[in-house]
Amino acid sequence: MKIAISTDGDQVSAHFGRCPSFTLIEVEDGKVKDREVISNPGHHPGFLPQFFHENGVEYIIAGGAGQRAQGLFAERGIKRRKKLAIKAAKEAGNKWQGGGYH
Repeated sequence: MKIAISTDGDQVSAHFGRCPSFTLIEVEDGKVKDREVISNPGHHPGFLPQFFHENGVEYIIAGGAGQRAQGLFAERGIKRRKKLAIKAAKEAGNKWQGGGYH
């Protein structure tokens, strides 16, 4: 599964669409398989739900997101699973600190 986390430095950003970057986490068999930080590709109405859908994201986490964005994510089958994403982000952070990413 692929998770998109709105990030501002090493923190979860308060607003999904206006964050400076996204941390993409790929989880397989309950373990972090990959982690990538990308710049926010743009905040246009309806763009991010489609962008993440096309890139295989199944879950999002953010401090908040507008009602319209939440509906557009839901229409594309993208869920907001806060607890799951936080766990994956912590695992990715631990792997990063342990030298697991090169």
